[in-house]
Amino acid sequence: MLLKIEMTFLSNTAEIFKKRLMPFRSWFGELKDLTVLKADIISGLTVALVIVPQSMAYAQLAGLPAYYGLYASFLPVIIASIFGSSRQLATGPVAVVSLLTAAALEPIAASNSEGYLAYAIMLALLVGIFQLALGF
Repeated sequence: MLLKIEMTFLSNTAEIFKKRLMPFRSWFGELKDLTVLKADIISGLTVALVIVPQSMAYAQLAGLPAYYGLYASFLPVIIASIFGSSRQLATGPVAVVSLLTAAALEPIAASNSEGYLAYAIMLALLVGIFQLALGF
């Protein structure tokens, strides 16, 4: 009896772990419906058309070349769509973070220099590590 309870607990724990690690498994089957797939494609294209010029402008606000804004807009969205647990969460660059990045890095290095770019990458890496440590 105890072994059966323990096996049930372990299988339930493994299932919870799988759902947390790979939350896309809960909605991936819905894409078999063509209306859902069509709606997802249209919404994805709409968001992409808005976020491309917006992210390039945010990169300019941060004092970085415009193409870095594209990296900052597409990579987090792809990762969040696979590993994120919320359908309503908006992921991507924002103006406040761009302005704070420029304000933090301007005293250290001149804008549009090699040092500025290295410091911006280091700042992004440290913020990411800090967020992972906090559990975000």
